[in-house]
Amino acid sequence: MARIFALVAACITAAQLALAAPTAWTSWTAKTANTVTGSIATPGGTTAVEYLGEIYFANINDSGINYYSPATPFLSPTVPNAPGRRDIIALRGGAGSGVHTIRFNPPAPDPVMAIVSLGQPSITVTYDFDTPFTILSFGPGYWGGPGTLNNIGGRRLTGVEGHGTIRFLGLVSEINWTIPNPETWHGFTVGIPGSASCPADLNNDNLVDDADFVIFAAAYNILDCLDPAMPARCPADLNGDSAVDDDDFVIFLAAYNEVVCS
Repeated sequence: MARIFALVAACITAAQLALAAPTAWTSWTAKTANTVTGSIATPGGTTAVEYLGEIYFANINDSGINYYSPATPFLSPTVPNAPGRRDIIALRGGAGSGVHTIRFNPPAPDPVMAIVSLGQPSITVTYDFDTPFTILSFGPGYWGGPGTLNNIGGRRLTGVEGHGTIRFLGLVSEINWTIPNPETWHGFTVGIPGSASCPADLNNDNLVDDADFVIFAAAYNILDCLDPAMPARCPADLNGDSAVDDDDFVIFLAAYNEVVCS
């Protein structure tokens, strides 16, 4: 019976992931001591991507080890495919590592970042971003677990051997972040989701309707995304500030009025 339930759950997950078009991930193609450049090819055109800052190492041109294996922690209804290339920019961080910057030209809509091994079981590592983000998925990855990522206040990401994907909100031209405490090492790549996401569709049926309102209302009553009673990854936190409150309700109401996800 347990195996039947697992099979049904897997089918449901597959159906949910099928709702989104594939994410286009960056092809990183050139590097210097403190710069890595590449591009993202989407049906709407090509976006130039540039990373500036500290580099522990960088694998480009689809070379090296595939640290995005297993794919599971990177997958969600918004991102149905893990990075398909082995390209990765690895960082160490620390007080002397300065500011880490990603630039998109033209600006990217709701870009996503796949993160590998943020922290260790005994070392929590922090990324302090200047751009709001939400966590789409996380779990054990290349080096095992626990694989945890947490959103603190909408702009601070912490990880304990964290593997997963986060999404930045809006049309983004530049992302900056600092890494206060060093740890060797953690890495990332970035991409653009393949279709406009519908974050207010909380049950992933391609509609924002009464069923989603019931889910939203329950999260609204809990409020704090760090409350153990809150569903994993706090999907009703639509503005990425780690709370489900009136600001999220305004966003939800606009989507509710549209009903059908575009």
